[in-house]
Amino acid sequence: MRSFENKVAVVTGAGSGIGRALAQELARRGADLALADMREAGLAGTAANVAATGRRVTTHVVDVADAARMEALAEAVMAAHGRVELLVNNAAFQ
Repeated sequence: MRSFENKVAVVTGAGSGIGRALAQELARRGADLALADMREAGLAGTAANVAATGRRVTTHVVDVADAARMEALAEAVMAAHGRVELLVNNAAFQ
């Protein structure tokens, strides 16, 4: 993918560390984001940073180890964004 402009990216583990940095860089490059993490506070911080870029952002509190929640995440992202061009599965099982 040469450009992230107006693309939709899903980033798991977006509440801190590499996931937060990826989300911020994708937003800086023009992507809209669906951010997922199991920790709501960290997720809110990342979302605030992304929103400051003017990009569209949704947040989803999920644990990647919970299959039902991950299926619900896919449905929620499609309902909110209509499509997904990039999935960054950064979250780890804990």
